[in-house]
Amino acid sequence: MSSFRQLSVPSRVGIALAVAGGGFISYIGLSYLAAPQSIAPGFGFRQWPAGDADGFYAIKGIRDVATGLVLFVLLAMGQRRAAAIVMAVLTVIPLGDAMNVVAHDGSVATALGVHTLTAAMMMVSSALMLGGLRAEQSHPVVDRLPVAV
Repeated sequence: MSSFRQLSVPSRVGIALAVAGGGFISYIGLSYLAAPQSIAPGFGFRQWPAGDADGFYAIKGIRDVATGLVLFVLLAMGQRRAAAIVMAVLTVIPLGDAMNVVAHDGSVATALGVHTLTAAMMMVSSALMLGGLRAEQSHPVVDRLPVAV
């Protein structure tokens, strides 16, 4: 595996965005598990479940933590192509969240500004990582030039 500095600029930016996104969504998930009342209003719904229905906070929290962990594991294993593809596929989560917020008369501003923007950043990160891989394959980095003896 090449060092981070040897990667193309698009790859480095894509990886940085993926790490930031993975950290952010993991933090959001942990917040839903630890203190859902403090973070839930930012999701975009006007009302949140109460009573037995508040178990949905834990479902969201676990989903978000797992999403972040999947990205971290793939990147830690050097599986940038897999991480980029998984990230592209996972954009259905924030897009689905945005549609759900709007469908239930929630905040359109939050649906667009939080959920749709998240999906867009995930796609940008994915595209940068995939594009960087293509660039690196067509122009491989050579650590040392061969020396004739």
